[in-house]
Amino acid sequence: MNTYIYNAAMHCEPCILAQFGQDYIEPEMSDSSETPCAPYNSHFQESDAPDHCDQCGAFLENPLTSHGNEWVKLEMELHDTNRFNEADHRGWPMDVWREFYSYLWE
Repeated sequence: MNTYIYNAAMHCEPCILAQFGQDYIEPEMSDSSETPCAPYNSHFQESDAPDHCDQCGAFLENPLTSHGNEWVKLEMELHDTNRFNEADHRGWPMDVWREFYSYLWE
């Protein structure tokens, strides 16, 4: 999924296009506080946790660092054994993470 940086936050392509118009073309030189910076494919940006759009919450399908892999595995274990606080994890798409990061359980 293409991901944009805008106002120090990550945004999915549908949110950027909804805000800036379907014909939005990222300028060659850009300051992310004024216009969204280039779409970059989040498949190449490792993170220590799953990334989500700061506007709509869509999962950005990013790869994880080794720390991120361990964190997701721990969160899934806590979720599966009902040992986490629901209020702290409300809205996290655990089923989507489990499917996307399925390699963690192979």
